This record gives sequence, C-alpha cells and structure tokens, in this order.
Amino acid sequence: MYEKPDPSKLRNSTLVAGVILMATSFAQVTLDTSKPISFLGLPLIIQNQSLISYSLIGISLYYLFRYWFYSMRIRSTWHARSAIFSELTRTDDRFLMELATRDDVIDRLARIVHSGIKFDDVGSYLKDKKWELWIINPRKYSFTTFLRDIDFAAPAILNIVAIVIAVLNVV
Repeated sequence: MYEKPDPSKLRNSTLVAGVILMATSFAQVTLDTSKPISFLGLPLIIQNQSLISYSLIGISLYYLFRYWFYSMRIRSTWHARSAIFSELTRTDDRFLMELATRDDVIDRLARIVHSGIKFDDVGSYLKDKKWELWIINPRKYSFTTFLRDIDFAAPAILNIVAIVIAVLNVV
C-alpha cells in the first residue's frame, strides 16, 4: 500500500534540490568533456556540456511538484484558515459556530489558534443542548500568519527562482 511522504522530509528534500540547483546555476558548473568517465569499466564520453543543469532542473521540477501535491495543496496554512472561515456564521458583530460537545469547542478553538487566526475576543456557551463558539473580529491575516505562509511556501519559491535562473543560464 502506498503511503504519503513525510511532510518534513519532503520539505527538506525540496529545499535541498532548490539550493543545489541555485548554487550550481550561480557558479555555472559544467562538465569537463575532455576526459571520458568510466562506468562499469566502460568509458563514457559526455557530449552535452549542460547535462548537470538539465538534470538538476528535472530534479528540482520533480521535488517542486511533489511538494505542491502533497503539502501545499492539502496542508497549507491558508487552506486551513479558509476552511475555518467557511464553518463560521456571521451574526451582527460576531462569528458563530455550532458544535455538539464542549470537547468539540476546545478542539475547534485549538485549530483556530494554531492556524494563526487573530481575534479580539472568544467564548462559548450552551444553547438548546448545543454549544456555540463565538469569535469577535477574527482576522484571517496578520504579520505572524504572513511569516508562516512565507516559511511554508519557501521550498516552492526557492525552486521556482532556481529553475528560472538555471534556464536563463542554459539558454
């Protein structure tokens, strides 16, 4: 059975691929084609000087796609914030959410705080055998959430910049 990759390992490998591509692009690393390379006792002659750049661009694209598919598409902080705001109902100056138990209220409040949503006041009360969580003036974005979003998107941003620089160097 196929398992999804570990997000932290995927993030690290995506960052490493981007850093290696960017470093080799800035240094303009090329292969020395004057001497053959021996592989299993057979001399191989490399004809294409840009082989390293093409290979690293391919690797970087592969890791960029995997990071987007397994992390950014599903686990992004902005996705979590929009999901929370879609569950809230606005009434007057408050945002309300009906929940079944007090434990649901605590879990949902923890998700709200962890996603980086800032608010002026929060509370809950029991009404008609259901719990209502209310939030006053929730803000989807703040400086802290902006920094978290930049940190989360850093592997993708780094790889896109590295790919553009590498393509400009190869062409």
